[in-house]
Amino acid sequence: ESLAVAEIAEHWAWNQTMFQGSGRHADWYKQHERVNYRRGGAWKPYIIWQALRRVKWGDWLVYHDASRYVQEGFSSSVQPLLAWLEA
Repeated sequence: ESLAVAEIAEHWAWNQTMFQGSGRHADWYKQHERVNYRRGGAWKPYIIWQALRRVKWGDWLVYHDASRYVQEGFSSSVQPLLAWLEA
């Protein structure tokens, strides 16, 4: 619902389970465990880096931090902001 309001074409959600078990992200998290802690640490820049690796040239990446305490999403479109950035 919030993504439709924001007019965002693609959404890539992350949560703590991405770093659990086995696999590329879990291996990275375990390797850097000493700098990863619940409310911050290296895992946030890691998530952004992974997203930057996925976008195509000319696309925009919008990072929206979320919280279990404040769960409000977008309340308006991001398109005017993107149009302004491209002007």
